[in-house]
Order: sequence, then C-alpha cells, then structure tokens
Amino acid sequence: GPVADGPPGGWPGPAVDLRAEAVLPGDIAFGGAPIPQGPPRRVLLTGATGFLGAYLLAGLLRAAEADVHCLVRGDDPAGRLRGNLARYGLWDDRFTGRIVPERGDLGLPGLGLPTTRFAELADTVDLVVHNGALVNFALPYRRLRGANVDAVLDVLRLGASGRITTPVHLVSTLGVHLTPGERTVREGDPLPDPGALHLGYDQSKWVADRLADDARRTGLPVAIHRPARVAGDSRTGTPAPGDFLGRLFATCAGLGAVPDGERLDMAPVDHVAAAIAHLAAARATGDFHYYNPRVLGSAELAEGLRDHGFPVRLVPGPEWRRLVRDRLAAGDEVPIAPYPAFFAEYGGLPGPSFDCSATERALAAAGLACPPADGKLLDLYLDGYTRAGVLEGGCRV
Repeated sequence: GPVADGPPGGWPGPAVDLRAEAVLPGDIAFGGAPIPQGPPRRVLLTGATGFLGAYLLAGLLRAAEADVHCLVRGDDPAGRLRGNLARYGLWDDRFTGRIVPERGDLGLPGLGLPTTRFAELADTVDLVVHNGALVNFALPYRRLRGANVDAVLDVLRLGASGRITTPVHLVSTLGVHLTPGERTVREGDPLPDPGALHLGYDQSKWVADRLADDARRTGLPVAIHRPARVAGDSRTGTPAPGDFLGRLFATCAGLGAVPDGERLDMAPVDHVAAAIAHLAAARATGDFHYYNPRVLGSAELAEGLRDHGFPVRLVPGPEWRRLVRDRLAAGDEVPIAPYPAFFAEYGGLPGPSFDCSATERALAAAGLACPPADGKLLDLYLDGYTRAGVLEGGCRV
C-alpha cells in the first residue's frame, strides 16, 4: 500500500505506492541472445569514484584480465578514477590502459550516455557491476528515484538489449530488509512489505532490488549483492569519508556516552569488494548478503573509546537518542545528524538478524572470509578515524 516518504515526525512527503513503482517495463526481459561464459573481458562498472567503488574497480581488475569501463560524471574522468584508487592505496601500474572512462550520469536517462554508445556497450560488454547510487538518508523517494531506480532499469535494459545478454550484478543494501520485528533473514528470502521502510533511500533500493529480481525471473542472469554497513579497510583502517561509523564514534566521544544495546556490524570494504568481484568474475547468480557474523557490542565500543582517551559511559539507548535530539535542537553540530533514523524516537527498535551462511559458503571456497568485528578491528578503525581527523582530542592510554 501507500507509504509516506519520511519517518514519523520527519519529512512528510506525498505517499508513494512502492509496489506500483516496482513494475518491470515490458521491454526488459531475456530475449534469447547468448549469455557470455568464462572469464569476463569487458566489464561496465558504475560508482567507481566512491569508496566501495574504488575497491570494486581494483578487485575487478585483479579478479579478471578484463578491461573495466567506468561510468563517470564531470570533467577529467580518467584522473578522477586514478586519483580515487591512489587515495586508498589501491593504484597499481599494471592497471594502466585497462580502465576505460565512459562519460555518463546515473541521474539522466540512458545513464547519460549517447544513444549510440549505450547500444555499443550493450553489444560488447560481457558483465555489468552496478554499484552507483545516490546515497542520501534525508531525501524522499521521489528525489532519489532517477539515480536509484531509473538507472537500474537502464542497466537491466543494457543487459537485455544487445547482441549478447549481459549478466548484471546489482549492489543493493540489506537496508531493504530493515523493517521492525525480530526475525532471521536469509539470502533467498522475499523482501518485506515496503510500507514499514522509513527512509527514502531504503525505499528506492527496495524498488530497484524488486525490479532486478523480476528481470531475473524473465531469464536475465542477475545477481543481487546486499551489503550492510560497509566499514573501513581491515588492513589499513582507512575509513570512508563521512561514514556512519565515524559519525557514530565521534558523536559518542563528544557526548561522553555510548548507547547501550547496540550490535554494530562492520563489514570491511576490502572484504565486501573482493567478494563481489570474485562472484561477478565467476559469473555467480542469486542473492548474496554481507553482514559480519561477529558484531561489536556497546560495551566493547565504550571500552575501545576509553582506551583511545575518550571518557565515555554506557547510557540506555532512548536516553542517548534524546541527548542527540536535544543537542540538535540547541543548534549544536552533531556528527550523526545525517543519519536521522538512528537517533529518532523510534530508533533502536528490534529488527532482523541476518544469516549469511550461504554467502559465506560460496566465498569460503575462494578463501574469502569476513574479518571479525572485534576489539582489534575497532582499534584499527579508531586509529584510522583519528588520522582522518574524525576523532579529535583522544590519545592512546
């Protein structure tokens, strides 16, 4: 049924019928063109200038001997791609000549590509990894629809329309399952009723996820990858700029308080990217979930922050959320502000747990296992956030 665009007391928006939005257009269907087998030779990647995107680009270049065509907006796309890899220590001179920039824009029809170029790519690309999206947790569904829903339809159209049928690997989010109520979610489970999804972002990803699944039912080779919160590099501690964990840790340090009862999932970016690149290069289909089986509790977070020189105490979750709302109401800058669902009054309600054992089994054969979200990983991340200037004033004790 209809759902509001914003959470209760948040940003009221016109109701959108998400189920009606998730109806696959008739021109997107498997038409019988040959499906490529064997290692990919020409890959189209979207979202390569982002954090996960940098690691995916490097992972795809390592997982296959393919050239990777990257959809990029704006000027100097080649420089932006190389600079983004270098920023995270991922550039390798052996990548030279294998990265092909494609000027485009997910927010425009046809991915912002010239019509002839779209058709050329549909005929010649033998794998699409669609990782790009507009990530914004304050905008309503209607404002996210172009980049997050229409672009997915265009990617599926590209996969279905050429002389070959191009397999599509969609990077979705476990946020599509984040409706209230305790239950265990496994990879193949149907998506929940979207009426209980509060965020426009999760709503847009729910619609895109549903469309990709319907395209798969027509025979298109589609894999859907659903990460939870993608955390920093488990080897270097380097975080994503402005990410949720850094904002949460900085807010806890600033308030001198950690909300009790949290189970923080930290799926390191290097693991998630290596997993998606491996499965895409191996031409896997199906659904894959990336939720760290070992989560970090509130007490461990408080201990880690104290070890780094931030005197914090554990407070009940509702009290912590009220502290954040009071600070914001007083006009203070609070790092967690871009994630309103986390500190809203309804925040902290019990939601699903995730059993990703099918994905873990698929990856174990390739020697890929998620590093545990323990005190050691937290220390590495806290050091990374301190180096990045996200955490200030603490010192190792």
